[in-house]
Amino acid sequence: MIRSTMVLFAALAMTLTVNTANAQNPAYQITIAGTASGWNFTRSGVLVLAPTVDRTNVSRNGVNPLEVGIVSGNPMISPERGAIQFATNVGLLGARSQLDITTVGVSGNTITIDMAPNISYASSFVGFNVTSGLTANFWFITSGRIIVTVSPDGRSVSGTINLSGRGSLYGNASYSARFSGIRIQ
Repeated sequence: MIRSTMVLFAALAMTLTVNTANAQNPAYQITIAGTASGWNFTRSGVLVLAPTVDRTNVSRNGVNPLEVGIVSGNPMISPERGAIQFATNVGLLGARSQLDITTVGVSGNTITIDMAPNISYASSFVGFNVTSGLTANFWFITSGRIIVTVSPDGRSVSGTINLSGRGSLYGNASYSARFSGIRIQ
């Protein structure tokens, strides 16, 4: 089980970093601990920082100074408590649309990501799970904020995730967590 989970993380990290792998675009192995609508979880995941995907501002929410992707599990295909798939631009997750669904601000070593109203919900690529198994729902991220702080030497990250989601079966859900990790690429 652990080996198959690590293979999955490696595959997801490859998806996120396929066009971003170099010294300027790091990937981090992170641990995420929090609650999804009151259910506690602790999970491993990958966080990737990447260059701006869409410089045209087609989403009309500003051009992101950089892109951020976070993946832990595969919430749409294999639901597990606390699984999350997120990117500031869905192009990082393999979507051809390259839809920018956030506003991103950078101040020093801190990146602040806010979901763009009415845009993030249009993307079926970003979401999370509250519970595991066959009856688990995929919650599409509708609003919220993620804060990422990169250490001065770039070797580690930490931050918070506070999101709301809307599910097709069970209504609204929340995802609140802290994460930290070390650079792997």
